[in-house]
Amino acid sequence: MSGGDEKSPKEKAESMDKIAREIFKEAYPKIADKIINTTKIKSGKCIDAGCGPGMLGISLGKKTSLFIDLLDISEDSGEICTKNLKSENLTDKCRFVLGDVMQMPFEDNYADLVVSRGSIFFWENLGKAFSEILRVLKPGGVAFIGGGFGSAKIEEDIVKKMAKEYPEWRKSEKKGKKTTIKRRLKIVKALLEEEIPYESICDESGFWIILRKKNEIIIEIVREREAGTDFIF
Repeated sequence: MSGGDEKSPKEKAESMDKIAREIFKEAYPKIADKIINTTKIKSGKCIDAGCGPGMLGISLGKKTSLFIDLLDISEDSGEICTKNLKSENLTDKCRFVLGDVMQMPFEDNYADLVVSRGSIFFWENLGKAFSEILRVLKPGGVAFIGGGFGSAKIEEDIVKKMAKEYPEWRKSEKKGKKTTIKRRLKIVKALLEEEIPYESICDESGFWIILRKKNEIIIEIVREREAGTDFIF
């Protein structure tokens, strides 16, 4: 640590794991149900982008026959995620992969499903991240990414517990509504700028963006735009 109350990356990862497993534990199975009911995808390959300690991927692993790659840029989170997978006996169908959502270590057309909870709000280049997600999705694949707690009741319970156990979090939560709106607008703006078709869900489960890869032409448009050339149909 550099001093004061600042936490090291390892301490931050451990704190996130504790919160995810203890306070947020009811949210992940509920979100997994929302993903399954919305996408109708229960088999094939899945990437949990920005997985942290791996709770969303673990919930999907328990409810589906998906093979899940849990991707995160943090080695400390990776160690914790791998430990959690072992404790849940999911190492035969889930694995941690070290990597950045803006340059994912997967081949084109790799995954049937890409999911993410909470991580999107910290992606430095949203346009590049969305392009990568579309690249690794198979034609017909779906991405379900955003943030939320699964239901209004679960969110209410989490807010109460967080306010009690982490008083400093309560201070930031009070001014969180304006920040939340700004973050959502930033996401939508990036999608519009990249001309990426999307669907959105904004209900008691949270705020979610759905991308559906219909065919390869979407990827070619993105690549041609990045190369600075015109794409001719």
